Amino acid sequence: MTSPDHAGSSGAADAVQRAVEALKESHGIAEGNTVEALKQARTFFSSQQAYPQAATCALNLGDLFWSQGNADTATAYYETARDEFDIAGIPHEVASANMNLAMVRWSTGDLSAARALYLDALAYYEATGSPKEAVSAKLSLAGVHEALEEFDFALAAYKDALEYYLESGNERRIGQCRLGIGRVLLNGNHYEEAEPYFLAASEGFKSRKQQHQFGECMVALADIYHALERNEDARRAFEEARNVFAITA
Repeated sequence: MTSPDHAGSSGAADAVQRAVEALKESHGIAEGNTVEALKQARTFFSSQQAYPQAATCALNLGDLFWSQGNADTATAYYETARDEFDIAGIPHEVASANMNLAMVRWSTGDLSAARALYLDALAYYEATGSPKEAVSAKLSLAGVHEALEEFDFALAAYKDALEYYLESGNERRIGQCRLGIGRVLLNGNHYEEAEPYFLAASEGFKSRKQQHQFGECMVALADIYHALERNEDARRAFEEARNVFAITA
């Protein structure tokens, strides 16, 4: 057993995987049902005070319960994982657990808690020079700011994230950023500024067959064109949106 004081997160994950596979084999656990195996592995690692491995089990259990729509149980496991990664002295995994917790808090409407968790994670990633993780936290934070109607903060965060993703060529994230910027600008009635962001986002969504996001862009563009009294453009955008949502309904 690797000492908890020296085990990294990847080593912990490997140990958990081995434990789960061994449990499946010895107890005849079905391949698709890993919850019981993870719980048993977690019990063993906890008894050995192997905190990185126990925390990794908790994190995986949180993911499983979250995928099943059980936010309360997922939250409990994510909080446990965060606390145990903290005991083990693995701050990077603490930040990762905070990202998961923030996602759940956001989805359940606790926006203030989500904002605080994303800010904590972002501060860690920026302090440790982890740009990929930092920009992911910033993009999520932008969405929370937008939901909280903190539009200046949301716009700044979306634009920072867009700059990074344009450099890295992550087309899906580029579209997500452009859509967010467009929404914030539209909310402030900055119609002419918002239009190019929605247009660029819609082209990417259409090419990647992201129908719902493409339809969202078309609805927004219809609103923009209506406000600008560009009635023919508004009609065309509305028809595009109606066709999309008729197909995806």
